[in-house]
Amino acid sequence: MQDDPGIGPGPDAVSGLDDELDDEDYPAYSMGRAAEILGVTPGFLRSLDAVPQRSAGGHRR
Repeated sequence: MQDDPGIGPGPDAVSGLDDELDDEDYPAYSMGRAAEILGVTPGFLRSLDAVPQRSAGGHRR
């Protein structure tokens, strides 16, 4: 049976998200979204982190 895209993610996707959100190092918000919520620039938030975390592809996390 295939998931109906109008209903939302299936139980496996939700379970995986729960595991990621329980990880204190998982970025729950993107840098841009976090900056928007706080009313600052992404550059300012990045400047607070001495060494930006990078993914395997070299992107900031």
